[in-house]
Amino acid sequence: MCSPSFHSRHRNHHSDESRDDSNRSYDHGGRSGNHRNNTLPAGSFDPQSGQITYTFARILEEGAFEKFAKDKAGCHFLQENFPEGDTSLRRRLICELDKEDGFFEEMCKDVFANFFVQRMIEKSTPSEQEWIAQSIGKSMFALCMNRYSCRVIQKAIEHLPDRMKVPLLSELHNEDLVMLTVDQNANHVIQKIFNSFDLCHWSFIIVALMKENSFFSVVENKYGCRVIQLAIELLSEAKSSPEQIAYENATQAARRRRIGSVVGTGDDVEWATITCGNFENPTRDQLLQQMMAKLVENCERLSSNEFANYVIQHVITADCLSSYRDLIIERCLLCKLLSLSQEKYASHVVEKALEHAAPQMLKEMMDEIFDGYVPHPETKKDALDILLFHQFGNYVIQRMLIICLGISERKKPRLEPRTRDHWMARLEDRINRNAGKLLRRQVSSSAPAILQPMMQYASECNITVGLQTSMEAIHSMGMPWAGAIVVSGIVLRVTTAPLHIYAERLFARRLHATNFFTQKIINILGKKYNCKVAPNAEMTKLELKTDNSELAKAADKYLTENVTAALLDQRLQASRIQNLKMASVPVWMFSSFAIRNIISSDFHPSIAGGLWVPDLLMPDPYFIIPVSVGIVGFLNLWSQRKIYPAIGHRSPMAIKSYDALLAFFTCFAVHIMTQMPACIPLYWLSISVTGFAQAQLLRHPKVKKILGIQSLPTDSATPLRDIFLMRKKL
Repeated sequence: MCSPSFHSRHRNHHSDESRDDSNRSYDHGGRSGNHRNNTLPAGSFDPQSGQITYTFARILEEGAFEKFAKDKAGCHFLQENFPEGDTSLRRRLICELDKEDGFFEEMCKDVFANFFVQRMIEKSTPSEQEWIAQSIGKSMFALCMNRYSCRVIQKAIEHLPDRMKVPLLSELHNEDLVMLTVDQNANHVIQKIFNSFDLCHWSFIIVALMKENSFFSVVENKYGCRVIQLAIELLSEAKSSPEQIAYENATQAARRRRIGSVVGTGDDVEWATITCGNFENPTRDQLLQQMMAKLVENCERLSSNEFANYVIQHVITADCLSSYRDLIIERCLLCKLLSLSQEKYASHVVEKALEHAAPQMLKEMMDEIFDGYVPHPETKKDALDILLFHQFGNYVIQRMLIICLGISERKKPRLEPRTRDHWMARLEDRINRNAGKLLRRQVSSSAPAILQPMMQYASECNITVGLQTSMEAIHSMGMPWAGAIVVSGIVLRVTTAPLHIYAERLFARRLHATNFFTQKIINILGKKYNCKVAPNAEMTKLELKTDNSELAKAADKYLTENVTAALLDQRLQASRIQNLKMASVPVWMFSSFAIRNIISSDFHPSIAGGLWVPDLLMPDPYFIIPVSVGIVGFLNLWSQRKIYPAIGHRSPMAIKSYDALLAFFTCFAVHIMTQMPACIPLYWLSISVTGFAQAQLLRHPKVKKILGIQSLPTDSATPLRDIFLMRKKL
């Protein structure tokens, strides 16, 4: 008998709303006696104590059953006071539930009333069970699909006798079984059916799911994969019930005689006929073989699927399915181990195969990883090098280490110590040779646990993948990786330049508009209060010349509010301009993750450097490149402060604090880059230099004229020279 399989879900966590609805407490939430819902009839509870004063009988007499059943506290009261011995009251209850078509179904689907229906099923008499089975049978499919009524169906399967619940399955014969299987609610009912009935009663479900247009829809579904796995577990069990054995024997006999019914009067055959009916249904072995044939035939596709990979893992780990495990390894994994080990989900399958493979199969798999692939013609990296540094492949190498060390939970039988030692020696040699890079990779990839999901997303999102593909395309044109990385930075800068140009255009318009509205409004105020208008002492803005401080303060406030409103009407608010400039920042962040993916990708390039950095995968030993990034960053900050002097209402302390914060982050970034492979700070250096050059070009009058940007007093035909000159006072 197969041992139960539990999903070991490291790295790709499959969200599993494991919900045993049949065992859920009926006390839906913390029901306090003081909790009252306004749906209960007035006078049905004591306002002082909060206790319900009605009896069960009075609730039925006054027609308040529906209100109580659909109320949180009311439903709890009905469950606690269920009339177990009063047959007349129970008959009235049935009449209440049967008073109109669809009312029972409505109760089953209600968030609170479904708990009362479950209690009723538990306490029901044979006559009541007959009525319950008939009521459920009227809308079996709809009840299975609902979040709350699916629990009622599971409770009915638990407590109704076979002669009543078996006909309920016949209601599903003509329904959409695929929809039931992949539904987040109904899949629990399907699993309950599998666990509660003999195979002969639910084999029709497996037959429907095995159809070509249905199988992939189910096995690759978040919920359907659980149903398939449970079916495999049950079909592969070594033992069967006496009824099932009789059924299968009778089925085989009927097929041999090529007739549609069993000829015989034996007790076992007669019982099988009553319980399982049609002997044309396939047997356990036939269903299992059909399902395994589908899995083996499509195992490569299923191994790479987010959910179906769990089904393949189950087949590999189940001892009673060892023959199919060998087929999966032989037909699906061998000759594809390198590519599958680099996939997020398929790498799990490879790990399980290494752990559970028979000695001969394990030897073939290990030999393929060690010697089965020709080294990359450019980098000379073989499969072991590739997997050692790959974000998913490294887990496969870790599994190989565990096997070689003999600490696996499942030690390999008949595995020669000499073979194991040989594998271990090769792994140890390769790890020692790359120890430095592995340690640096560990340091650079380490991040607080709270940031890991964000880091994972940034590495795998479509933007990062697209940027990575573009960089690889530039390299494939014959350019070395160092050049490809620098060119990628320049191309990205050119690509995002239109956003920056548009922001500069709006910025110039904002300054001109500010001067226009300020002059217009301040002149109006001057005429109104008969005051002279002149520049302030710092020569940074116009103001009213008056000895009345209150008037000057009020005028300044009025001016600020109206200029701000006028700029908002023109859509020239500062936040919009700043957002346009910052819009390209995510692109630079994702591009950094793209380079990070490249240097740890399947081919793991050896990026040849020069001068003091012979290998750009190593950190800059003299910190020249990271420090250069910092210098360019500070130069850019200095130029921006000189070009756009801080004027306005911000205090000098606020301005200095803002500049200090930017300086701190620049220094912190430099410190981080000193520990990274030199190719990453080289990339950021190309970005920083091109960004600085872009900023200076946008100061040149001829460039601004071509781009349609209004001129400003800070424009200069020699912007680089002007950076080092003291800014003249206006």
